[in-house]
Amino acid sequence: MKNNKIYRNAAVAMAFLAAGAMTTACSDWDDHYDNNGVSGSASETIWENVKANANLSQFADLMHKAGYDEVINTTQTYTVWAPLNGTFNYDSLNALPLNNLKQHFAMNHVARFNYPASGSVDAAVTMLNKKVMPFLGNGTYTFNGVEVVSPNVASSNGMLHVTNGMVNYMANLFESLDSMALPIDSISRYFHNYDQKVLDEANSVKGPVVDGRLTYLDSVFVEQNILLYLHKAMIHLEDSNYTMLLPSDEAWQKAYKAVKSCFNYKPFTFVKDIPQTNLKKATAENYDTGSTNLDFDLLNDSIIHYMICKDLFFNNNLYQNRVL
Repeated sequence: MKNNKIYRNAAVAMAFLAAGAMTTACSDWDDHYDNNGVSGSASETIWENVKANANLSQFADLMHKAGYDEVINTTQTYTVWAPLNGTFNYDSLNALPLNNLKQHFAMNHVARFNYPASGSVDAAVTMLNKKVMPFLGNGTYTFNGVEVVSPNVASSNGMLHVTNGMVNYMANLFESLDSMALPIDSISRYFHNYDQKVLDEANSVKGPVVDGRLTYLDSVFVEQNILLYLHKAMIHLEDSNYTMLLPSDEAWQKAYKAVKSCFNYKPFTFVKDIPQTNLKKATAENYDTGSTNLDFDLLNDSIIHYMICKDLFFNNNLYQNRVL
């Protein structure tokens, strides 16, 4: 399920609260996806079948540029939905930064496992970029609403379906903060100030100790943004369902000015000293030795932003929010 209610996107913030995680791994779990002969006697890989079809040359060029020609040329099992030449804007895709080309196009047309178009099909397919696409039909088939014109090109490592157009990339609410089409730089910049990537030691494979430091044979990293968890709004998850009210840059500045008049913390003396570790949690940064050296400008700014953003998230699964 996409969290694509179209009042998107808003953020929140406080410099002194931390929390959970979005998980990504550098390990690719290759052994779980070995081909077990699902495509019968076919000898060509999916990539070789793509290259052999002159009507898929534009798709082939972009997959090669993104490095995914190698992915669909392995012995692991994949299904690929490949758009015909001229059914998508090749030039605009070719001009994308490489990371965007990978995420928005190459990974958006490839899924693990074998998905044949046979009989009645009603499947929710998880793509390599974690987007979930409907694969539907009975005799004739569509993939996320796009017509499949040449189904079931059997390959030694899975299945190739030729489509009459590309599958559009659907940004989730968190990704929509990066939209270039909307005047939302203020909230986007503020939100992304809290992006982090840290090592998940519990799920990483430990290696030997080298020069007194533990090394890892396989490192799993966790992407964190404390604002998501501060407001209990999992807007980065594809199976979540939220509505967000998104202030424009102009609205953001007006709100900041209005709320600022309500918060003006000044230096004060604690009744008793606070341990230094608690001070660090309270300010997140810019703290000094001693219990009264809080950065009050930072504290004021954090609370102002939090107050602006705290009511911008709505969980669509709650009954009282369904009126939205």
